[in-house]
Amino acid sequence: MLTLTKDRILPTTIVGSYPRPHWYVESLQGRPFKVALTDARFREQYLDAVACILNDQARAGLDILTDGDARFDLDVGGRSWFFYALERLQGVSGHADTAPGWSERLDLKPGQILWEVQEGYQAAFAIEKLGPGPLEYAAVWQMAQRMSERPVKFGTVCAQTLSSMLWNRAYTNDRDMILDLSAIMNAELKTVAAAGCPVIPKTTPEDMAFLTDAFNREVDGVAAEIWVHTCWGNPNQQSIFWDRPSYGPALPYLAQLNADVLTFECASTGGKDLALFADLRRPSEILNRHPFAAYPHSLIHRGQKASLIDLAGDATVGHDDVRGQVVALCAESIGHPGADARVTKDQRTRTHVRDRRAV
Repeated sequence: MLTLTKDRILPTTIVGSYPRPHWYVESLQGRPFKVALTDARFREQYLDAVACILNDQARAGLDILTDGDARFDLDVGGRSWFFYALERLQGVSGHADTAPGWSERLDLKPGQILWEVQEGYQAAFAIEKLGPGPLEYAAVWQMAQRMSERPVKFGTVCAQTLSSMLWNRAYTNDRDMILDLSAIMNAELKTVAAAGCPVIPKTTPEDMAFLTDAFNREVDGVAAEIWVHTCWGNPNQQSIFWDRPSYGPALPYLAQLNADVLTFECASTGGKDLALFADLRRPSEILNRHPFAAYPHSLIHRGQKASLIDLAGDATVGHDDVRGQVVALCAESIGHPGADARVTKDQRTRTHVRDRRAV
C-alpha cells in the first residue's frame, strides 16, 4: 500500500550503498549495533558519516533519504550486504572459499576477479536450525531518521538472496532453510515498520515461483511501503553478467510480489527491456545502475523512450549516480507538471560536479 509516495509526483531517492568516507575507518566487526555505539570512536565516526550522507542527499533536493548502509563494515566488494545479517543469526558458523549461489550459477575460475570476490566473502554454513539474532534494524533506522526532517528509508537484503551466501548443513532441503530465513526477516522488518519507517526497500534474486512465495511471506504484515530492488549485480565493480539477461521470464513473478514499488536495472542495457514494463500495473522505478556515471542528457533520452516517467504520476525514477537533479531534468524534458519545483540551475551544476568527482 502506497503511503509516503501516494500523492507525490516523481519522488526522488538513491539506490545502493553510499561511498564510505575515507576517515570512517571503524567497523562493527560482528558486534550488535547498540553495543558498538558504546565504543566512542565508532560512535563518533558512524554518526558523522550518516550526517554527511544525509546532508549530501538533502542538498541535492532528494525527497526520500537513506543512511547509505553506513552500518556495513569496510569489507571486500560489499560483503556486508550479506554478512551484516548472517554474522548475527543463530545457527550460522564457519566459512568457505565458495558460495552456493555463485557456484551454481557462475562459471568462476581462479584468476578471475569475481573468483577473488567470492573467496573474499567467505560464505558461511547453516549448521543448525536458524534463529533470530541482534539485527537491530529498527535502531539503525531510528539513528538516521532523527538526523533529518525528511523521510529516511531503510534498505536490506531479502532472505532469499541471503541463502546464496549460506551453505546448507542443517536442513533436509534449501527451501526449508529459506522459509526460516524469511520468517526471521519478517519479524525484524515488522520492528522497523513499528518504529515508524515509511519505506523498506528489499533486493530479490532472479528465481521464480517458490522464491516469490517466500518473499511474500517475508513482508507479510509489514506496515510500510515495500520497494523491491532488482539488478544484475555489480560486486566490487565487476559485472556478474556482461551480457545482461532480460527481465522477460521473471516479470510475471515480479508482478506477483506483495510490494508497492518495483525497480529495474535499465541503463546498463540501453533500455532494451523498457517495452516489457508498459503493461505492468504498479508503480515502477527505472533504475539507472551502471558502472559509469550516467549524466542528465542520457537519462532524459531514456525517460522519453521509456514512456514510464509520466504514468499517472506513479512512476519513480531511481539512480545511483546523479541524484535528485536528474529527475527534475527528465521531468522538465517531457513537460511533466510540477517539474520545476525544487531545483535551480546552480544546484544542478554543483551536484553534477560533485557526482563526477565521486565516480
